[in-house]
Amino acid sequence: ANMPGPWFLLLFVTTAVCTLTATAMVIHFADSTRDQEDLPVPEHPDAYQTAFLRGGSPEVTRLAVFDLIQRGIVNLVDGKKLLGFIPTSKVMCRSSVSDESIQDNAILMEAARWFEKQRQPFDIYKSNDSLVKKLELLCANYESQLHEDQLLTTDDHDVVRLFTGTLVFLSLLLLSAYKLVAAVMTNHWNIGFLIMATIISLFVTAAVCRRKRLSHRGRRFLKQLQLAFTSLKSAAKDSP
Repeated sequence: ANMPGPWFLLLFVTTAVCTLTATAMVIHFADSTRDQEDLPVPEHPDAYQTAFLRGGSPEVTRLAVFDLIQRGIVNLVDGKKLLGFIPTSKVMCRSSVSDESIQDNAILMEAARWFEKQRQPFDIYKSNDSLVKKLELLCANYESQLHEDQLLTTDDHDVVRLFTGTLVFLSLLLLSAYKLVAAVMTNHWNIGFLIMATIISLFVTAAVCRRKRLSHRGRRFLKQLQLAFTSLKSAAKDSP
């Protein structure tokens, strides 16, 4: 409590840096997939499984909508008009194009049925009857497969991350609070830098301990898939 303010600030910053570095290492090594062999990239990757790996059901939904628009099965048209002639919004709806080309894709068929009613673009993600919710059940197989392949973060890793992050967060907060209370009680008010350092360190703690959806193996596999898709695109452009 009697340590001069600048020295305590240096102690706090040093403690925060060392603690956060150790925390990042603990979280990193808690992922048991970091040393596992990479999965082989399939010759014909499933675009929807790759989308789910990249961003879950919202990413699958985005790809499905784009696919339906590209096929002409869903159209984006003017919605309600102000004064009868000024369009104020766009709506999405089924076109008259046949859905025969998507009969073997359950995700596209479900999305096409969802568009049988006129929809606002924001309905896709935010309405009670959103397309994302409709497709979540169909994405369950993807999630199960990714868990089986250890491409998603496990519950055990989440426990380590939460426990370590909470411990570091409380330790830094208590250390700072101890000095702040002591400074106020001795009528020392030059505590602005300590408050700023505390806030920054807590934000950094939250960033270091944030949940990552993919495991180390999952992130490596996603990079491999992205490289594979890039190669396929380049080959398609170069082909006569």
